[in-house]
Amino acid sequence: MNSEIFEKLSPTGLFFRCALPAMVTMAFGALYSVADGLFVGRFVGEDALAAINLVMPVVMMAEALSNMIATGSTVKIAVLLGEKRREDASAVFCFSLKMIFVISVILGTAGFVFARPFLQILAPGATPAALGYSVTYLRVYSLFSPIFPLYFATDNYLRVCGKEKLSMWLSVATQVLNILLNAVMIVWLRQGVWAAAFTSCFSMALGAGITLLLFAGGKQDLFYTRLNIPFSLFLRIVANGSSELFSSIAGSVMALIFNLYLLRYGGTTAVAAFSVVMYVDSIVGMLIFGMCEALQPAISYCYGARLYKKVGAI
Repeated sequence: MNSEIFEKLSPTGLFFRCALPAMVTMAFGALYSVADGLFVGRFVGEDALAAINLVMPVVMMAEALSNMIATGSTVKIAVLLGEKRREDASAVFCFSLKMIFVISVILGTAGFVFARPFLQILAPGATPAALGYSVTYLRVYSLFSPIFPLYFATDNYLRVCGKEKLSMWLSVATQVLNILLNAVMIVWLRQGVWAAAFTSCFSMALGAGITLLLFAGGKQDLFYTRLNIPFSLFLRIVANGSSELFSSIAGSVMALIFNLYLLRYGGTTAVAAFSVVMYVDSIVGMLIFGMCEALQPAISYCYGARLYKKVGAI
């Protein structure tokens, strides 16, 4: 099994094997966000750039529920693989994917139907143009919502299987495709803000499809199975991932509060300016987050294998 590298490599070796690819992935993700803002701000306008910043906290809160399951299940899966219980780990893997899909369908439906009244409540003072852009952006994301959260989950599961470099190259390819599609649809075809949402969602949906196929055939440490898990175990997974949920919600609420005051005292121009600052800030933050997140499977696997000294060393 590829996940046995967590047991065989030294803590230093694991850092370079796991953390560096994840940091490259996060760096490309942050640079993509900057490029996305550049395309929208330069070729659509400041109202469109402000609209994206108004919608992002909503999208992040919706994704937080899926990330909670993905994070909690990743920890449990790695522990089970460390205990050499591959079938049980695969049962957690499959059940988690099903739950993420169901939750995403429910949230996506609600987001599409109630996009306008919801954003009117969250963004009082936004210009009609910015509000219209926000509704369009959120509805495109809602249409893709059953698929793209699976992209982030399966990326976690690939790294649990010891496929850090494969995860990195898939993520980089997805982000590069996103930038290229932005250039074509926003710059060349002049499609506007809906294209910015579509290119992001389409790229992630394609990435999700590829990663889901990689788990077919039983070639990875995790495989598709009809086995279910006890509901009590699912509750423990949710509890374990709840820190990710509350962290994401806290950041989203903070962003919403920023937006409210920026709209009141500076209008959509202030929101657009703030989004530029946050693009730059995200580059450093994403690097640190990528490093910490990448080492989690190694820690959980070694814990399951009862290598407690190694857990401390990592």
